Amino acid sequence: MIPYLVCEFSRPTVSNLVKECFGSDFPDIFKKTQLVYLFHYLKDLGAQSVLLEREYIDKDYLEDYSRYYVKCFNNGGHKCARLHFFNDVIDHSILDNVLKSTPNSAAYQAISKSYLGFIVIKPLPQTFIGKTCLKQYSSQGVNGSSNKFLLKPYDVNLFGIRLHVDTVAFQEQDKVVSACATTAIWAALHGSQEKSVRQIPACSEITTNAINHIDGSSNRFPNDGLTNKQILRALDAEGLKYHNEPLDKVSAKRFFESVKYHIDSDIPLILGVTIRKPDEEDGGHAVTILGYAEKDEHNVLYVHDDRLGPFAKAVITEVDGGCELTLQRKDDNGLWKDPHEFLIPQTLIVPTHKKVRISYVLPRNTCQMLLTEFKKWHSEFDTQISQEEIDKYYSFSLKLCGISELKNLIFASDVTLANDNNELALLDKARFLTHSFARFQWVANFKVNGTPAFKVMFDATDIPQGNAVSWFYVENSNFSKLPLSILKSYANSKINITEQHSKNFFSSLLKHFKNPADNYFEYLSTTYGDLRAPKYIKEEECSDGNIQENSSVIVYYDAVDDTLDEIYTEYLDKILIWAISSDGGLLIGEDKGHPTLTGFKPARISGELRKVSETWLINYKSGRYSRDYDCVDSYLCNALNKFKSIFWKSREALDFELL
Repeated sequence: MIPYLVCEFSRPTVSNLVKECFGSDFPDIFKKTQLVYLFHYLKDLGAQSVLLEREYIDKDYLEDYSRYYVKCFNNGGHKCARLHFFNDVIDHSILDNVLKSTPNSAAYQAISKSYLGFIVIKPLPQTFIGKTCLKQYSSQGVNGSSNKFLLKPYDVNLFGIRLHVDTVAFQEQDKVVSACATTAIWAALHGSQEKSVRQIPACSEITTNAINHIDGSSNRFPNDGLTNKQILRALDAEGLKYHNEPLDKVSAKRFFESVKYHIDSDIPLILGVTIRKPDEEDGGHAVTILGYAEKDEHNVLYVHDDRLGPFAKAVITEVDGGCELTLQRKDDNGLWKDPHEFLIPQTLIVPTHKKVRISYVLPRNTCQMLLTEFKKWHSEFDTQISQEEIDKYYSFSLKLCGISELKNLIFASDVTLANDNNELALLDKARFLTHSFARFQWVANFKVNGTPAFKVMFDATDIPQGNAVSWFYVENSNFSKLPLSILKSYANSKINITEQHSKNFFSSLLKHFKNPADNYFEYLSTTYGDLRAPKYIKEEECSDGNIQENSSVIVYYDAVDDTLDEIYTEYLDKILIWAISSDGGLLIGEDKGHPTLTGFKPARISGELRKVSETWLINYKSGRYSRDYDCVDSYLCNALNKFKSIFWKSREALDFELL
């Protein structure tokens, strides 16, 4: 028997291909709702050919079979079939030629390029649509500023032919080992960046984890559905952190905003809804949100709904006391039919990496408060502009980022294009890139008049009561002037603006705008240079792997009453060395090498001290510490002032020499 059959794509040919595999008693697969949807979906993709892979072992169904179906008297066996779809005309002779060719051949490349995806057909009489991976609708467009779809790469091996499709897997619930919530979890795991395709458990295992943890329990199947608590338990079993957001009476704008923040962060969402149909009783349901599109009239979500299909279009509309999703289907002519049902959002479950402890809510509240303050000050600052114009002038978006991704993004940016003080902007960029951060950050990207102005970063691994604001990064100094002045005025005033705003991180943000003098180590860095490790060690400075002790070292923290001549009488004709330590102390000692002066510890600007005639001169001659400072002359001047404040009786005899 030939292992595959190829036909022209049409509803009758696909139906008969499956019957050829499973027998004439197998139901007409295109009489059910999901397959009508999939047919229209494939038609829009331009499908022209369908190939039946007669025997296929599907990992997910094999798990479900071993857990339940194997014990059924009339089971259909463990083997599935798989339908593959192409947007080129393919027949047996073309495929035979491909099988005889190599991956470099034109025929091989052509069939690979035309691949649209596959549908697994399980040997079940009713719920037979298994793992389905189909290319994304071309009409949905590529990811951009106004739309986003979560997609993962799926590699397909068809008789040794390597094929590929970017999508998120879909399947219908089989009403035995899974229900709608189980398939919603399964689809969310497929959409998650935290899980590889091979790591994702079958629906039977998800249901088992959700219902209980008692091995061998016989009360799991058949399964009618999962409670909200059981959904969260299933996510627990997968090692994921979850955030549960109630949506009762939430506006359409607020709901879409929440979805957008998470989809932009590559996080799939499980949405619990109430189904409302004309003349029918309401019922509970769960779908997986995997994409969105911002529209002028109504924003749109794209959901995996096991009762319908993948990337189903759901339009968000405002209703009294909240919002609802309108589901639509296409007819045979590709035209949108009237809405057939409505979904009332009830709860949003966000599965994230286990380290993400803070949901988007507190960062969002902080950003909303910032917008309110900016707009209030702007209206007082510029009375010629209308409130409507001010409302459009400031905006922000929120996204969960890994710190590596964020640093790569900022490293690639050219800060000199949008800042007046290039030196300061480059220094801020370097400090951010070298700073240590938690792995996950909520990043608020603020725009002023449509131009990226600054970013506020929140440590997503912190606790709600913590100081979660980890950085404030200026992208455009011109458009950040007013916001910065507002934040600095609050930070350095005695007004407690946060008393009535406890559900945010505003007070944490203000700590970043305290006067520099409030931060001693920041003061030391700007005055004497950032800390440097000694560049190298000379052989004579080391003994048995340890830095030799320099017994002549004296550390000065405060003024002394003796002159330099009195303290260093025996060194009047010799060279001394000095360094500013990490804590701001002045170290002076005999010239045995700067690492012996500091004990090989990090230090700031360093150099030599010697008496020439009646003057004590300092310089920055230290190849270990004073290298590559951009402002070395300024640091040397500051160091001279420190010398004068400590050796106040030798003030008139102190000066510096430039190298």
